[in-house]
Amino acid sequence: MIIPGFGIISTVISAASSKNVFGYLGMVYAMMSIGVLATCYGGSLHLTPPMLFALGFVVLFTIGGLSGVVLANASLDVAFHDTYYVVAHFHYVLSMGAVFALFSGVNVTFFPQHFLGLQGMPRRISDYPDAFYG
Repeated sequence: MIIPGFGIISTVISAASSKNVFGYLGMVYAMMSIGVLATCYGGSLHLTPPMLFALGFVVLFTIGGLSGVVLANASLDVAFHDTYYVVAHFHYVLSMGAVFALFSGVNVTFFPQHFLGLQGMPRRISDYPDAFYG
């Protein structure tokens, strides 16, 4: 569920920083440190709505990841088992991470369709009028 979010976030951060993603293998092992610190650092940041959602994703995923470190301790995991701590950890990592990742990509994809519809662009047409090719 979160893997597509990783791809969306790395693409948004790279595009909004006007730089290529620093180190693909590093991205696989450490998306937080490589994606934010190496890609954004030294780049010209454009705080567009997709970039803000991407940065929100990084913050939420980091909080969820740090709460996961606590759950990695066996004695604390037993104490926190069946509590809202585990529920919060799960939702910060998967639910909110996936939601923010989708917001950063989906709005870029579908928001312009409002303007196309206002201009009269039909849907379910295999070949559009020449006016919509630009």
